[in-house]
Amino acid sequence: MDYPGRMRLKIWGRARFVEGNAELLAKVEDPEYGAKVERVFVFTVDVMDGNCSQHIQPRFTEEQVEDRVTDLKQQIKNCCPE
Repeated sequence: MDYPGRMRLKIWGRARFVEGNAELLAKVEDPEYGAKVERVFVFTVDVMDGNCSQHIQPRFTEEQVEDRVTDLKQQIKNCCPE
């Protein structure tokens, strides 16, 4: 789900739980993250569909709003100095 971009992807499929497959576990391991990978969910996608954005309300994080407001305040300051 991408609220700011008003996009959603629906995925139908099956998931299986995999444990003890060293090759698969190594593929998803993140060397920068300290935790040990013990299990993996593998998804088989049967169908996927992108939704129409008409009824998806854009949502933004507080940080995204603050970044944009800061940019706008700077534009106002540059345009209309005190």
